[in-house]
Amino acid sequence: MRYYTKEWERLLEKMGTAEMYEPVLDKEYSDEEIAALYEDMMEKYVQESRTEHDEPPFFMEELADLDPDDFDPEDYLIGRFDEDGNEVDVRNPESLEELLQFQEKEREALLEEYENRPPFDEDEAREEFEEDYKDNLEELDEDLPEWVRSTVDKRLIAMYLLPEGVYKKLRDEDEKTEKEFSELDKAADEALEKALESIPDDYRAAVDELDERDGDYVTGISTDGEDLVIGFACWDEKGDQIMIEASFEAAEIIEDEKVSIETDTDEDGEIESNCDLSAHEVYFEDGRLEVHLMFDNDDELKYLTLRCSGISFCTAPQN
Repeated sequence: MRYYTKEWERLLEKMGTAEMYEPVLDKEYSDEEIAALYEDMMEKYVQESRTEHDEPPFFMEELADLDPDDFDPEDYLIGRFDEDGNEVDVRNPESLEELLQFQEKEREALLEEYENRPPFDEDEAREEFEEDYKDNLEELDEDLPEWVRSTVDKRLIAMYLLPEGVYKKLRDEDEKTEKEFSELDKAADEALEKALESIPDDYRAAVDELDERDGDYVTGISTDGEDLVIGFACWDEKGDQIMIEASFEAAEIIEDEKVSIETDTDEDGEIESNCDLSAHEVYFEDGRLEVHLMFDNDDELKYLTLRCSGISFCTAPQN
């Protein structure tokens, strides 16, 4: 990877850590003071939960005045609501009229759900806070730097509180991280935009398809003659899981950090994997594609870089 590197990913994951926390007085806290903070934070959680419960539904932009000549179905998604109120069978609308009809049905469904919502359950909110606190005590926030986890009372961390001095230092680190990330990300956007312009039209559709695979489970990496084949588990417009294979034709491996893929099936019969495609870059040099792939494999980032004569995709049967 030239731009979307492990360092880029590390900075991305580090950003905004301080936003999850609130500062409190920089002091040693007694058990009684921790107990008082616990009650205060619980009450705050209950009030925030009540506000969220009573928040009216948010509606998408009003489209009734949209000029039909400006309508592009690729810019919108519609679906239908199942018995549980979930939106399924998501797809692009066939016309502006269909989009407007969907918008009205969605508005009616959301309003009906809001108006018939059950009374706010304060006891349930308290139980949620208690459970979250216990979970946080058992496993401290991994996004926090080690120097924070090793120096701050874990009871404060479990309540999303940090001593003011620690909070300010962490916020300063966040600002530095955001600046570093922005510089890397800007350079990546500019360089990859130029790289895309250099890719011949015959390869554009395949490159666009590869863009869609970012974040998908990787189910296997194998060879088929001279081709390198990567299997992906992803979801179609209806929300059904499908298997897709990407063939990198006449592949020449440049760098391979050897991912170790393990797959399993969840309770819904869908495939899960310990590996997904985190990011990628594609260049066209010396008449061939140069493909840089970065995988998240059991929380470890690994590179696979190759040159190939082309990329093709096909739907594979689901075992």
